[in-house]
Amino acid sequence: MEKYEFTATTSKSDIIIGFAFPALLMFPILGINLTLFYLGPNSFIKENQVILFVMVVICLAGAYALIKKIQQSLIKNYTVEIYSDSIRVWQGSEELLSGSIIDCKASIKMDGVNAKSVNLNIYTDSGNIKFRARAREYRKITGPTTSSPLGTSEMRDMEEIYSLAQKIRI
Repeated sequence: MEKYEFTATTSKSDIIIGFAFPALLMFPILGINLTLFYLGPNSFIKENQVILFVMVVICLAGAYALIKKIQQSLIKNYTVEIYSDSIRVWQGSEELLSGSIIDCKASIKMDGVNAKSVNLNIYTDSGNIKFRARAREYRKITGPTTSSPLGTSEMRDMEEIYSLAQKIRI
């Protein structure tokens, strides 16, 4: 038996994060634009420039904090146990999937030196599961690290998922 532990999202969680991030950043901007439209922008902006700027900053900071909270609730720790030709996938103490392995599809998206994301789809006789891991920060060719606001996993987790895919393919 081989055991792999990593942090990732499923494909459904990845879709939720993908839609929530731009939507929650744009709703405060839409609200401010609608407010300015109905209050009359000339008088409101000229009289309250600092208040308007503070409102924009507070709304965007609140939206970003809400996005991070949603993202943290969707990122889960998984444990995968591989026996000779069968697999068991655990999320904490709950078993998500078990059965004989039918197929495995893995893809890795590179950006320069490091991987930006790893996708792993595991198909068994009893169902399937899709793991998605995006790098929280990665190193560019020029040297400095860049953080990703949509990142869900560390590089160690991405390497663990990729080694799991290699083991299943063998």
